[in-house]
Amino acid sequence: MSWDDGDSPDQWMRGRTADQVEEMLIEQALRFARPGRVLEIGAGTGRLLPVLSGRATQLYAVDMNRRFLLGARRRGLSPFKLSLICAAAARLPFPDQSISTIVLVRVFHRLTNPVGTVRELTRVISPGGVVVLSHVPDPSLKTWYYRLWKHLQGSPDPRPGALTRREFQTVIESAGLEIVGEFGCGFEELPILEHVPVRWMVRIGDRLGRAPLFPTRILVLRAGAKGAQAP
Repeated sequence: MSWDDGDSPDQWMRGRTADQVEEMLIEQALRFARPGRVLEIGAGTGRLLPVLSGRATQLYAVDMNRRFLLGARRRGLSPFKLSLICAAAARLPFPDQSISTIVLVRVFHRLTNPVGTVRELTRVISPGGVVVLSHVPDPSLKTWYYRLWKHLQGSPDPRPGALTRREFQTVIESAGLEIVGEFGCGFEELPILEHVPVRWMVRIGDRLGRAPLFPTRILVLRAGAKGAQAP
């Protein structure tokens, strides 16, 4: 039920190229969303909040780590527009169908209860609303790299296994969510590529992002007109 496994803010930082790629992809994904109440789960120190605020009449940043949320407060956004909330992804303090857009980046594959989280997302998302979610499928180049890194360190992996593409598809379909947009990313996190122009990295993800072993997919999921159903 938690994505907070002893992280520090430094563990979530990548090169500036990685941040710019994600910002550009999130901006593209938000074109599928209507303006309204925007919720970011796993907001951390708020690096994506300035991008999200452009589509938000009200912006909610949720994280289980209070230290991270203190950093999000320093992003310079209006306190009247931004609400910082310490809560678990599978237990969100929002009424049913009250959020128009939900964003989870670098979060879903770290959750210990992904099915319960999807159930909660479908409870709070409004009919026709969208969920922008990054998914690291297992197997993928990223899961292989991470397991090799942990093996060389001689330390166990504290995180649950990521869902396979088929498992993920089953979970979202049973929840009444439809994929309406898809982007690939992940290679920009490699230090050797952090100086490659952002537009090149976005183009690579656009052309190859659906390949079976591509590191990460950013998906835009739309709730049905009658609202999504809990799986």
